[in-house]
Amino acid sequence: MSIEISRLVKQYGQQKAVDELSFSVKKNEIVGFLGPNGAGKSTLMKLILGHLYPSSGTLEVLGKSPRDIQTKQHIGYLPERTSFYTNLTAPETLFFFADLLGMEKSDANLRVSQLLKMVGLDGIGRRLVGEFSHGMRKRLGLAQSLLNDPDLLLLDEPTAGMDPVGCREIKDLILTLKKRGKTILMTTH
Repeated sequence: MSIEISRLVKQYGQQKAVDELSFSVKKNEIVGFLGPNGAGKSTLMKLILGHLYPSSGTLEVLGKSPRDIQTKQHIGYLPERTSFYTNLTAPETLFFFADLLGMEKSDANLRVSQLLKMVGLDGIGRRLVGEFSHGMRKRLGLAQSLLNDPDLLLLDEPTAGMDPVGCREIKDLILTLKKRGKTILMTTH
């Protein structure tokens, strides 16, 4: 299993953001969580990433604790709201993150080129990220989440605020990633 959750609870004071949640996600599966704002979708993502501790219950990601450093190397994450340095180009942004991941320069060169093409940002030249539309930033965030060629991809609202064509392209890309053996957990309204 890629994700195994049993009776998971995340509580803030008296408020339960996640209440007795149990489910599993198999390898090479796409699972979507639907729900309104405040339903606990982003909280669940943060629990899976190990950014939050559960109040109770159990959670395993790729067979280990979500706080395990080795496990994190196999996870890609697209947050609901991306934030990038606005004075960098898309390639510079991805090279920055590749460096943080400790990627070799030759590997990073190839991967950045592939990912920009994959998400439809290969023809934007030297435009700065600060000039990007919301949809372009989402695409860059998706490319960043794929830099480490993760086994598990967590996508929090991957098409929120995108135009219909952009939504279709992202959905098609998600299906392509599944065909390439990725496990994908995504949230949406």
